[in-house]
Amino acid sequence: MKHRPDIDGIRCLAVMPVVLCHAGFPLFAGGFIGVDVFFVISGYLITGILLADIHRGSFSLARFYERRARRILPAALSVILACLVTGWFILLPDEYSSLGVSSIAAIGFVSNIRFFVAGSDYFGAGVAFDPLLHTWSLAVEEQFYLFFPALLLVLLGPLSRYRLAILSGLCVASFALSVYGVSRDQIATFYLLPTRFWELGFGALLAMGVIPAARNRVTAEASAFFGLFLVVASILLIEETMTFPGWLALPACLGTCLLIWSGSDRPTTIAKALAWRPFVAIGLISYSLYLWHWPLIVFTRIWLATADLSLEVALACVLSSLILAALSWRHIEQPFRVGGGRPRVGSKRVLAWSASGIAAASAIALLPFSFAGFPHRVPPETQMSYRLAKDRGPLSAECETRSAAGSGCKIGERWDAQGEPDVVVWGDSHSLAMLNAFDEVLDERDLTGVAYVRPACASLIGVVRSDKHDGRECATHNEWVLGEIRQVPEDTTVLLISRWALLAEGDRAAGEAGTEAVLAPVENAEGVSSETLMFRGLDTTVRELTEEGLRVIVMRPTPEFGYDVPKALVRQAWTGNELNVLDRTDYLRRARDTNAIIDAVVSRHQAQAIAPGDILCPKECVVQLGETILYQDDDHLSQAGSEWLLRRLMGDGLLNLPRNDG
Repeated sequence: MKHRPDIDGIRCLAVMPVVLCHAGFPLFAGGFIGVDVFFVISGYLITGILLADIHRGSFSLARFYERRARRILPAALSVILACLVTGWFILLPDEYSSLGVSSIAAIGFVSNIRFFVAGSDYFGAGVAFDPLLHTWSLAVEEQFYLFFPALLLVLLGPLSRYRLAILSGLCVASFALSVYGVSRDQIATFYLLPTRFWELGFGALLAMGVIPAARNRVTAEASAFFGLFLVVASILLIEETMTFPGWLALPACLGTCLLIWSGSDRPTTIAKALAWRPFVAIGLISYSLYLWHWPLIVFTRIWLATADLSLEVALACVLSSLILAALSWRHIEQPFRVGGGRPRVGSKRVLAWSASGIAAASAIALLPFSFAGFPHRVPPETQMSYRLAKDRGPLSAECETRSAAGSGCKIGERWDAQGEPDVVVWGDSHSLAMLNAFDEVLDERDLTGVAYVRPACASLIGVVRSDKHDGRECATHNEWVLGEIRQVPEDTTVLLISRWALLAEGDRAAGEAGTEAVLAPVENAEGVSSETLMFRGLDTTVRELTEEGLRVIVMRPTPEFGYDVPKALVRQAWTGNELNVLDRTDYLRRARDTNAIIDAVVSRHQAQAIAPGDILCPKECVVQLGETILYQDDDHLSQAGSEWLLRRLMGDGLLNLPRNDG
């Protein structure tokens, strides 16, 4: 295949939005779709190379994989080793151990499977600090190339008459699976090859001549313009909260095909623009740029304890990534591929060095995993505080399991005798985090309780979380909970505890990773704000409960720090990093709209509201008492923090729970 500088320009069009998206530039929120553009380009180029070899009679699987090794391994192994070295100095033991697992998966090109099995949502908060998250796409490509050469040989041999029909059928089936799966298991659909095959397959079909080369100048120019429009529109309009890939990935992939196809005969105006030297230069280093940018951004986030980088820091990360990529391309990629001005590394050395590099990198990556992240790097007392803060306790895990199975969770006296609950706790993961403390406090008062808790399901009747793939199940769950609570005696205390501020605002706390929370009514009405929906949902919940004669208490929002508090405290004690302080003014500003909603609801229905912020944020929000850490992450209280808060609320008369003196 002849070299086409416009394809290098398309690579630039793919990689820069990815980098800018990950760095946090809002205009490029959909920049992650650049990976889909890469898939199409990769399918086109590799298929073209394979076809050329096959037609010349020089095809060899060994030679094909040698070329892949030259292209992929040197830079990839360098990045993995750099992450492992950097992680030694700034990652906590559990983070470092997890990096070891990610490194092993990346080396084996099974990162996509690793993140799928772990349930790691690409757009969620859980993976925003994994330095090797981006290697999932390399795994998809390499898994494709494990079987595609053999498939191509079959399609060009005994099945040559049907080659385009068979490959087109596979692409259609893969796309249909993607559309079907994205609303049922978005994580699997995002990461796994069967639902991504069609994107690489589109490029392969193009290389196999499914559409004859564009001979008509007007058609070629119009196709190029429309293709560029589809790619750019996808980058600018698609957001993380949308269900992706599925249908949403189609425009960018079609647009990429049009850009490649329109310039296959002679350059169009768009192709000439894409062949501009700066675009070509970035396209040439795009592989190294993709590899280096994400670890650099992640380690910067970890060091600064925030997922939201300032404009200055984000720009510095982008520029540093470009410099690292250029150096990596010149001194790592090129010597293995074409020599880079020096003698090209020979085939035997490539194979020997590849095997040695994989073995060495695997051995090094196994160490953090095998030795629990080398905990001796962190002072023992700090480790203990951290472990206690992160420990959810057996009751929390048990209740989450019971909730998923559709049953309440008994707390307090554990219902040794038959009876009715004295207290009901209803809410999302904020309720779940406090269950061990409620269990302890109720047990001391000889009280029984029952908890209905489900993560991401606040106690809002008639409202769902549309940003969650299982958000609609919250409506069913909450209706069932309401029916259960209606059976308890009058005067029973019902505590409603959820992450209200996130739901009312939609936006996460400053510095926190993850997508926005999007509320939607069950009846699918449009144009209703999150604040209005939260008011309606909470108002309905409290009204239904108070009409049953129940005593309803709504707990106002707990402080949200935007960073993992235990990790930040440990890193501060270990490395001397300064901790970002949240003061009462910041807390009240974040909770202003939420508190207004709660005030309006409890006033209408003679319910009660309690304010944990009065205890937790007297002036500056308290995160630690001595060696005791009060939070388990950025917004959930730890077991110790929950118990301390409950006792303070009761001691100050803010929370009056009944006492069983009989």
